[in-house]
Amino acid sequence: MEKKVQKKKLGIGAVLCAVVLIGGGIFALDRILPQVKPSQDAMEALPAGYGRITGQDNIEELLAQSDIHTIVVPRDVYVVLGSCYLQKELIIEQGGVLEAGYLEIGENGRVNVEGTLDIRNGILDLKGGKENISVSETGKILENDDSRIDDELFESAVGVQTEAELIKAAKSGLPIRIENDIVLTDSIEIKTPLCIGAGVSLCTQNTGTLCFDGETVVNYGEITGNFHYRGSALFNIGTVNASDFLLREGCILNYGQINAKEGDGAFSVENGGNLYNYGTFTAQENALVINDGWIENAGEFVVENDARMDNNIFYNRNYFESGFSSTLDEKSGIYFGKGEFRMNGITNIAVWKTLDWRETDQYQNVTSEEELAAAMDDAEVMAIYVETPITIQNDITITKPVFVSAPIRCKTDNCVELKNTYMILLCDKASVDTRNLVMDNSLIVEREGQLELVRAKITMKDGSAIAALDGKMTFSESNISMEEKSVISLPVKNETTADEWSICMDESRFVCSNSIAFQGAKIQAENKSYLQIFGQKSHLDACEVTIDSTTECQARYTDLTLENQCLLQNNGILEIDGLPENKVRLENSVIHNLGHMTLNIDLKKTDGSLVNDGDLETILLER
Repeated sequence: MEKKVQKKKLGIGAVLCAVVLIGGGIFALDRILPQVKPSQDAMEALPAGYGRITGQDNIEELLAQSDIHTIVVPRDVYVVLGSCYLQKELIIEQGGVLEAGYLEIGENGRVNVEGTLDIRNGILDLKGGKENISVSETGKILENDDSRIDDELFESAVGVQTEAELIKAAKSGLPIRIENDIVLTDSIEIKTPLCIGAGVSLCTQNTGTLCFDGETVVNYGEITGNFHYRGSALFNIGTVNASDFLLREGCILNYGQINAKEGDGAFSVENGGNLYNYGTFTAQENALVINDGWIENAGEFVVENDARMDNNIFYNRNYFESGFSSTLDEKSGIYFGKGEFRMNGITNIAVWKTLDWRETDQYQNVTSEEELAAAMDDAEVMAIYVETPITIQNDITITKPVFVSAPIRCKTDNCVELKNTYMILLCDKASVDTRNLVMDNSLIVEREGQLELVRAKITMKDGSAIAALDGKMTFSESNISMEEKSVISLPVKNETTADEWSICMDESRFVCSNSIAFQGAKIQAENKSYLQIFGQKSHLDACEVTIDSTTECQARYTDLTLENQCLLQNNGILEIDGLPENKVRLENSVIHNLGHMTLNIDLKKTDGSLVNDGDLETILLER
């Protein structure tokens, strides 16, 4: 018996798109889930002063109409509300679903939940008090630990109006509420919940950094300067002006305005960090944005002229624009999604796709190979969830989005082909184990989990990509063929190890963003391909790397070790650069340059050699 779950399709102008909380993280389903039509009995006449939500198009209209005092979300209707200050009564009928971004309930506002209020990717701000929201026996609120801003979160908050008071309050262990403009003259660390009130500002001078560590931050006002954040969630309803911003862990949910400004630092999202933009994010002139994590844009994201963005994975659900003199993107990032892309300026993008899936009526959970195949053939199924382990014993072609939170294993050498679609591994229990993988204009994103390609044949073409964030990737004893601008981006968090494997790159990119340890690998890069190594440690043991005359290889900010008769032969462009502490170690191995080579870090040789039969630029220190 088929198990089908109906959801929604968002209107083009919707600010906030659908999300599902899986494995403890927020993941957007984009506009792949169509809106359900209200049933006939839900369309009965309403009393005067009542207004019924029929879809995304009339939400703002009902909120603005002065003669409407009560708004109804009918049963069987699923709608999304972006940012809203509610001063009316809102009734969510049984069977109805309202997904809210930032929902502030004022003194005259009231929400009666008889169906479902989903605030898992947003916040519920109870300005009018807890009595202004009620939940019936049939109702439920889906939320996270940080979904509510109410009196309980800041009821014991210490109000501060000066820098001295803020420093003192930071040592108290109590939540803090900033009630007046404050300029910090020195660095400070805050480990308690913090609220910046509306109409006030918190500013750091050039010599100071404000570090948030571990707790929720809510900004209604304005934050300016240098900031580091590691915690559960930072909610911005106001404005953030950052010349040096570091998101180490947790997430930023922006419903207001974030401006990345020119400065000595950058606006950085490290691995383990997630930026969800539902408002406006602007990388201003000469600013630098570095994304080693995940950026998901459901609002407006603009990279202005002379700004630069180095990206790992950028998921665009609404609007992205880069200026004509902007630069994208040193790390060969992946940009994808259904939103609008206006790419201008200098680009070095690995994959840039506007995914345009057909819109049908349903998506489906599958529990077996037979159900998976049937879902592919069912014209009404839009997307597929794998929530229980599946074993595949026959060839299968996947043409629809697949979200994986359980193992998928192939018992034989049958072929799994992804064609014009994507697969996303959502949690640490997710894995895909196959011996024969073909990707045609498709994308595998490994947010968590494991992609096991052991003793496998992998063929990637027409701009296909495999990208990993927190997950693990294994491709030992495999043969990989990449062509037509395809890309592999290895995990930026976990070290990648692989033994006795080969890869042939034809007009494609291979990006290593974290430490690697390859043994017996054969890497052949040709026809304008691009090989990039950025990890802390890069260890090649008995490997053979060949770069043809049209290809470029970069090893930057890494300790590069070649040992055990390893050969790196460059016929194109080879750049080895980094920090003073970085080293190149040749242990019974050879770098043979026949093209153009730049070497700007220390070289240490132990029975190894650098043979130059081309052009060499260096500040070489040999030992």
